[in-house]
Amino acid sequence: QAQASFLDERAVGPSTPTQWLAWAAFRDACATAPGGAPPSYILHVSHCGSTLISRLVEAASGARSLREPLPLRTFAVEAVQSFDGGAFLMRQERVDRIRMFEKAWCCGAPVVIKATSICNDIVDDLSPNAPVAFVYVRPETYLATVLGRPRVKGDLRAYGQLRLRRWNARSGWPQRMSDLRPGELAALCWLTETTSIAFAQRDFFEIDFDRFLRSPHDQLAALCRHLGVSAPMDRVARALSGPVTKVYSKNPDRAYDAAARAQILNHGRNAAAEEIRAGLAWLETAAKAWRTAELALARYG
Repeated sequence: QAQASFLDERAVGPSTPTQWLAWAAFRDACATAPGGAPPSYILHVSHCGSTLISRLVEAASGARSLREPLPLRTFAVEAVQSFDGGAFLMRQERVDRIRMFEKAWCCGAPVVIKATSICNDIVDDLSPNAPVAFVYVRPETYLATVLGRPRVKGDLRAYGQLRLRRWNARSGWPQRMSDLRPGELAALCWLTETTSIAFAQRDFFEIDFDRFLRSPHDQLAALCRHLGVSAPMDRVARALSGPVTKVYSKNPDRAYDAAARAQILNHGRNAAAEEIRAGLAWLETAAKAWRTAELALARYG
């Protein structure tokens, strides 16, 4: 688990043992599992460095990390189904089941869970005692990232409809997928995730990833304190100078560092300049149409 970048369907291969388990059996097993503190959570907008931060927290503290466990994403999708009455679970049933998984994930030991980016809407379903961090990049950086790399555009295709449903259910300023050009859809995706946090009824430790890169020692130490995991400064320093910062966190077999990130961002800015401008213009319009969008842009833009 510690080596896995993701614990969703990408962690399951043809040779992975699988088994169906009745919910009652899982519930009963959780009832007898060791108690302890709830997990800590890292929430984020997509493609913002959250996987790297998860690995750094793990390296600095020794706490077990779970990255994008599939059940949490399933509950997030289930929450979206509730918008039109198509959910399988009532809200309290969903919360109760999340509690069971939180207990199973922890097993009495500190655990830091990095959720999938689409899980931000269920932040208030998580344990009220769970510390939560929110990692983000500013809109122009996000747009350059997702519009300038063909493989990353898959995130827009995979989750665009889901984010659009969330946006339309919340904003009062409905949009149609067919009316949105790629830069506008990317902007909507960024704003959907940041306004999810703006609506949440809890406090967050907020991390601007680019600011994190400028002063990582202090930021990482403060993040670990917020998440409730011990990280002495010597371990923080070793984590930041170690191999985690020299490889691509989503694929540790690939070399990657701050210089490579800057090169990719510059390529995205040049390759998708027109769409980036369109996305930024859409955000300005959204801020005029919806007060919460204006507040999210003021806070995270």
